Amino acid sequence: MNSYYAFIKTIETGSFTKAAEELGYTQSAISQMVHSLEEELSTTLILRSRKGITLTPDGEEFLPYIRKICNSHRELTEKHKEMEGLQSGLIRIGTFSSVTCHWIPGLIKDFKELYPTVHFELHQGNYTEISNWIKEGSVDFGFVNSNVSDLTTIPLQKDEMVAVMPVNHPLASSTVVSLEGLLKDPYILLDEGVIHGPLMIFKQYNFEPDTIPGI
Repeated sequence: MNSYYAFIKTIETGSFTKAAEELGYTQSAISQMVHSLEEELSTTLILRSRKGITLTPDGEEFLPYIRKICNSHRELTEKHKEMEGLQSGLIRIGTFSSVTCHWIPGLIKDFKELYPTVHFELHQGNYTEISNWIKEGSVDFGFVNSNVSDLTTIPLQKDEMVAVMPVNHPLASSTVVSLEGLLKDPYILLDEGVIHGPLMIFKQYNFEPDTIPGI
């Protein structure tokens, strides 16, 4: 499995040297592992040049399969530890900024009190990225918008939609604001991936807000 991990880490870091540092090997050892994998698959996976490394067309094709093998091996290792009763391991979570800030610290704190030897690895992204990570096995579970996800989900929280505006805004004194009323002002479109919950609500009623790209 070392050659598979060496290949994945080389692609993730963009260099043999950085992959070696993270995996605890020498640069030449990482290079040899990747070469061994190429011999195993009878192809060239990575092109080396002065500018760095790039995947070959075959490397692009094999990458998702090798990644799945590595993820499955990690899951097998964790299951083995669980069955031995070690109660230790790594839990990988796909999350986005608001959950990371407001939910994750308290949840991890409570969990660590019961299982102090378990570690967590957080992968932060948008709804689409998190859904893809779950499907490919890069994370064990993730937080997504259940209304627009094709994954099996467990509802945790139902948020009320609110409109935030300056105190001197014409709608600030209203107790209820309609979607149509919000069309008069620009809508800041945050990067949530392909899936964007609030924008989909507008489209359900055939409204098209004046969107402005956000951060």
